Amino acid sequence: MMEQTKMIKLQYKVTFTTPAFLGNAEQCGQWRTPPFKALLRHWWRVAVAQECGYDCEKIREAEGRLFGHAWLKDDKNQSCASKSQVRMRLDKWTAGSTDRWQSLDKIGNGNQVAADLYLGYGPVEYNKVTKKTSLKKPPALQAKDSAILSLAMPENCEHKIIETLALIDRFGTLGGRSRNGWGSVSLEPQGDSPALSINPRKFSAELGTALECDWARVIGCDGQKLLIWETEPCKGWEKAMVKLAELRKGLNANFKNDRTWLNYPVTQDNRWVNKRLPSSLRFKVVPAEGGVKGIVFHLPCLPPQDFHPEPQKLIKIWRNVHKALDDDDQLTRQET
Repeated sequence: MMEQTKMIKLQYKVTFTTPAFLGNAEQCGQWRTPPFKALLRHWWRVAVAQECGYDCEKIREAEGRLFGHAWLKDDKNQSCASKSQVRMRLDKWTAGSTDRWQSLDKIGNGNQVAADLYLGYGPVEYNKVTKKTSLKKPPALQAKDSAILSLAMPENCEHKIIETLALIDRFGTLGGRSRNGWGSVSLEPQGDSPALSINPRKFSAELGTALECDWARVIGCDGQKLLIWETEPCKGWEKAMVKLAELRKGLNANFKNDRTWLNYPVTQDNRWVNKRLPSSLRFKVVPAEGGVKGIVFHLPCLPPQDFHPEPQKLIKIWRNVHKALDDDDQLTRQET
């Protein structure tokens, strides 16, 4: 008789530090497990990348065996499809409660734009009549909203899942425009679940190594310093998002000749119609003493071949971007 694998259960309180555009089938804000499953898989790839030799095929195969697949085959070349070994549930699937939207401060000189529109265009729209921003598909999940996330997994997976959760607590965001800091989440252990602490250095790689593949699978570093920056503490998420919006707008303006590589599409640039290049420079708002603070971190990866990327050119561009962030007196660079 086969011995059953021991299952480990973990439980964490998930709290949003910024509003989240976490849509259901009607694109209206609602707590749902599928986005959390996708978030777990995304950061699990970062957690295992080094031990898989940064080989994307090895990462993909390991991911399939843990989270379920329908494409792997056994030694006899027969299909061995399996379901996920990791189970997840939320204690509620309630709708968001943010129906009325408060515009954030405007940013820029001359042609100003509301910070929430600049970072949230799509979920957030501009009303030409009221001259204010509003939600395109209300409601949204509001900042400080929380739910209990429970997970169950085989004992031999526990350590790597805990590392993944620690990465999510440090860097994870969910929902629409989450790379711009919307849907920032923090995790608090419940019961006897372990506290989450991580040294990002363990999951980092030099810029050149990161740009060898179009998978975002490492946190970037250059020598002794990680590609992570943080703002001064702010009293509320609104101020933190304004700071991040000013930063994004400044970078786009200062690197307008290389803007394509920062994120695409770009206004009045039609070289790649119907193609999209999400920014690999990501934002998050995290709890801090006296309120919250914004963090900026780089998960470098090679753009798709449709963009005809030149790795050496990209290394030069990104190093200039990193230097601009280092020179910004509103940011502090993390070394470990």
